[in-house]
Amino acid sequence: MVWALLLIIPGFIMAMIGAVMFIVAAFRVSVGWGIACLVLQPAQYIFMFSHWEDVSKAFWIQLSGVGLVVLGFFVGFPIPANGKFGSDAEAVQGTFEDATETAAETVAGGDESDAYVETFLGKTEIDVRKELGNPPRVLKNGDEVYWWYESRQITFKDGVVTEDGAEE
Repeated sequence: MVWALLLIIPGFIMAMIGAVMFIVAAFRVSVGWGIACLVLQPAQYIFMFSHWEDVSKAFWIQLSGVGLVVLGFFVGFPIPANGKFGSDAEAVQGTFEDATETAAETVAGGDESDAYVETFLGKTEIDVRKELGNPPRVLKNGDEVYWWYESRQITFKDGVVTEDGAEE
């Protein structure tokens, strides 16, 4: 989350600086262009294409700022493994650290009535899904995928279980 803010905040500031530079360039050409660019979005496009030499620097600064903001959102809010957000992807609830803490608490407070719990090390996502069903929580972080069930966390890399936090 901190990395996201380190990209989003400067990106937003850069985008705003670029926007102000764009409007100033429009007012330098004429007051009519300046007012039109303030009020009408299509006028900005027309002005940009007709006066590119006046607004190119402002455009690139603004575009760079927007790029940083978008990158910040991708860094701070990873895409769930199933690619869906909302009710289908309840796994994305906070940062990765929050999810790890929640999984550790779940594993630590599991049901002790089971004398033996099968480990899934080396098995594929399909094998785990057949045994345990669809995971209620999923998080994708780079090339690793984390599945959380009530009493365990399972980590996949390249579709194969590398860690299984099963209680024994």
